[in-house]
Amino acid sequence: MFNILNLFKKKQGNITDEYIILNKDFENSECIICLENMIKGERVKILGCGHMYHYDCIMEWFKRKRECPLCSK
Repeated sequence: MFNILNLFKKKQGNITDEYIILNKDFENSECIICLENMIKGERVKILGCGHMYHYDCIMEWFKRKRECPLCSK
């Protein structure tokens, strides 16, 4: 059974600035904000809705709008 947590290395920061470092590459890992793939070793953020983005991309997005770019939650 696939466990998504195996993709990540560690969590950092407080709850609002928390990020995860990707532990391995995987398919369909495009950040829909910058349209680039998320690769091993990069910082990512998973929102409460489950969507994942590059950490820097989503933090910049949150300066303008405080909801998920995909599902608006």
